[in-house]
Amino acid sequence: MTLINISQDLEFLEDTFLHKGIKNPAAVCKTDFGIAWVNRLGCYLYDGQKVDNLIEKDGRQMIDQTNWYTFAQYTPIIGYIPKKRQIIVGDGVTPAANGVIRLYDMVTRSWIFGSSGTFPDQLKTNMVRDWNDDLMFIHTSDTGTAVIWSDTAVATSALSIKTKDIDFGNPAQKKIVYKIYVSYKGDGSSTTVKYGVNGETHSSDLYAFDSANLADKSSAENLESWHVAELKPGTASQAKNIYSFQIVFGGSAGATFEINDISVVYRLKGTR
Repeated sequence: MTLINISQDLEFLEDTFLHKGIKNPAAVCKTDFGIAWVNRLGCYLYDGQKVDNLIEKDGRQMIDQTNWYTFAQYTPIIGYIPKKRQIIVGDGVTPAANGVIRLYDMVTRSWIFGSSGTFPDQLKTNMVRDWNDDLMFIHTSDTGTAVIWSDTAVATSALSIKTKDIDFGNPAQKKIVYKIYVSYKGDGSSTTVKYGVNGETHSSDLYAFDSANLADKSSAENLESWHVAELKPGTASQAKNIYSFQIVFGGSAGATFEINDISVVYRLKGTR
């Protein structure tokens, strides 16, 4: 990728960035923060001074490089949602893509994954904003079908929400986790909550809290109110003498289900 300065009478080459080019015009877009683009090695933002790789944060990878490389193998597509200050990346402009997406929130600097079929597996144009600042593109089904991106919530039977692997700022010191508090609203009666320790992420390596589900708040009044669930690791707790801790939500959730915050009660163990 070459950066050309056109602010003066004569244009000149200001900088060159290796391995940051794109293969298709659909892989670049404008945002409130600068120019964003995507390739198989990352998702980038140029703010007028520097280029940041958005799959990294504070010197740490947020998305595994192999995972991203596989995701973006079919010439990825990118667009910007100004109403929510989010960048959306589709896995490809070609029909060979599976319609998987990655959504980046510019405010929280976090990524959300969308499963296959989120985008149609058709040949796609680049993404543009319409008169109402909604993001849209056209694909080849029915010889040119225009679609507008919508993130309206729907019920799901395949919920998957995972926190990062939390080391509480002390990766080398052991801890004991006593309980967690989850602030939520909506129908979470079939939402399961488990935890992993020391970087374990496979489903068979997860452990249960004393309550496997959030409390049933299915009445109309309760669905609109915020509730706090207190969950403790089971009596045979694997949350003792650990280095890191991760919380995993699964199961089913209603369209109104929301999580506002999660608090962890823990203690650092003394060193000898």
